[in-house]
Amino acid sequence: MRIYLAAGPAGVRTLKDTGVVTAPGYVVTSGMRGADPGADEEDLEYEAALLAEAALREAGQVVVVIAADVPDTGAGPEGDPRVDPGPVPVSSVVSFHVAEHDAPPDEELLWYDVTEIDDVLAYLGA
Repeated sequence: MRIYLAAGPAGVRTLKDTGVVTAPGYVVTSGMRGADPGADEEDLEYEAALLAEAALREAGQVVVVIAADVPDTGAGPEGDPRVDPGPVPVSSVVSFHVAEHDAPPDEELLWYDVTEIDDVLAYLGA
């Protein structure tokens, strides 16, 4: 199952230094599918990523969302896309989604492959 972690810059640094990251995660739920039955999985995953982004913005943090593939534990009630996945290893990370410096909140996030973690850290100055 694809999960979107509201990690922020500190989460990326921890992932680089320790090989794992722990952060609140957001997933597609059956409730989201039911609310938009015409949406494909990619559209629904985008919605989950936006929830992670919003959580970071509300907390006043720099937006860095980590996408990862984790085992489907059935976590997350139908109406609650927020889950606690526990530690997520770097081997499960797929990509990083980073807010561009001084970009408005509705701007698309920059996309980085997992192999570009050093580039993400350099961009963030972390």
